[in-house]
Amino acid sequence: MLQEGEQERGKWTTNLLVEGNRMLGELVITDAHIYFKSQYLISLESVVRMGVFKQYGNDAEQMLCIPRKSVSRITAEEK
Repeated sequence: MLQEGEQERGKWTTNLLVEGNRMLGELVITDAHIYFKSQYLISLESVVRMGVFKQYGNDAEQMLCIPRKSVSRITAEEK
């Protein structure tokens, strides 16, 4: 995931909300980028699909990479 010369500053397991979908994955902050590797799509539809149809495959795994210089502010929201 990290590019040559990048230094990891922190790593967390967290949720990402995108267009009404909630994804659980790993957030990695480096000196140059912010990475999010989704591991599971957490939605009512995916939970029902796993329970009713016994589908346990991970069709939601995706990688998001944002250059750190493109981010002006990050805030945490607690619910």
